[in-house]
Amino acid sequence: MTAPAHTGQSQGNNLTGGKKVLIVDDSRAIQAIIRRALECEELGELHIQTARDGAEALDKVAAFRPDLVLSDWHMPRVSGIEMLQTLRQTGFHDVAVGFVTTDRASDCQTLARSNGALFLLHKPFDDQALRNAVALGLGRSDIQVTAPVQPPAAPA
Repeated sequence: MTAPAHTGQSQGNNLTGGKKVLIVDDSRAIQAIIRRALECEELGELHIQTARDGAEALDKVAAFRPDLVLSDWHMPRVSGIEMLQTLRQTGFHDVAVGFVTTDRASDCQTLARSNGALFLLHKPFDDQALRNAVALGLGRSDIQVTAPVQPPAAPA
């Protein structure tokens, strides 16, 4: 019998193997869609936790120590960009952050880039595009990329 190449919820810092991903979105449906898209053999074992806004994410980062945070942009209490800025200001420079958002405004892309986000994907997203972006965020250059991942656009 073969164990699945991916797992669900983490139980803290005593994880063996696998990368850690924190999904931050105020929609439980989007959290589930992203989780399902990441459950693939190419990405290997992932330990995934979720947060419903940036404030909850900030609380979880210190204990969970994710390799990658996938965040929505617009959320109640603390937005995605406010969460990213706070992470950087509090010393979490090694945590990779990418955005998955409906917002297509160029100022979002500019803010994301200037604050160190690795990527910004738009909803609705293609599962393979999300997997490629996550592979980039996890430093998995060994994963076959089928389409280029677009980093946030440079300011004009």
